[in-house]
Amino acid sequence: VNDTRGALISANRTDTGAIGIDVRTSSGIIVRGNSANGNTAWGIHYYGVTNSEVSSNTSTNNIRYCTWGSGVTGAGCDAGGIMLQAGSSSNVVKNNTIAGQNGNGIFIKAHGTPCGDSNTIANNRIVGAIYNAIEMSFCRDNKLQGNEISNSLDGIWMGFAVNSEVDADNYLHDMTNHGIISWNSQNNNVSTNRIINSREGLYFYSSDYNKQDFY
Repeated sequence: VNDTRGALISANRTDTGAIGIDVRTSSGIIVRGNSANGNTAWGIHYYGVTNSEVSSNTSTNNIRYCTWGSGVTGAGCDAGGIMLQAGSSSNVVKNNTIAGQNGNGIFIKAHGTPCGDSNTIANNRIVGAIYNAIEMSFCRDNKLQGNEISNSLDGIWMGFAVNSEVDADNYLHDMTNHGIISWNSQNNNVSTNRIINSREGLYFYSSDYNKQDFY
């Protein structure tokens, strides 16, 4: 779906492709009650989409393999259950189930592209992400509320995130590494969360970096 206003995408099954549901340069889109499983990039993908909704979908086992800089082939490669990128802003992602071996769960991505700001990620259930259950990096004013996250590497990852709200009873348990991890971020509110049985519950840190590597 491209360059579209005010569409409903509902009750579809989109399996074993590259992208299950791919929405680009659109607004007022509702993606509701679909399943997207076994795709090699993303289950549900928003690219430059604003003022839209992703709700009550199931997204499982969306993963790909690539060769890392060391020459080792491995899983992940920014694949995931739900991806928002290229300035996808002011969207609501709620009540979704993301399970199985997804590379990441819900990913707001801005690596060399406009940020996805002012999104709300609420009341989702994310189980078993290989890397980050929820990642929001480089962007601002995003809200994470009431999500249940378990059995992933890191529960919530924030890198260079600004003015984020990670509150309203997110429940994180049985993480392999960190519950909530934040790198070089500022002015975020992380409060009223429950974190159980993770190697480290909260890990906030800063470090030097080469600014030429980041936009």
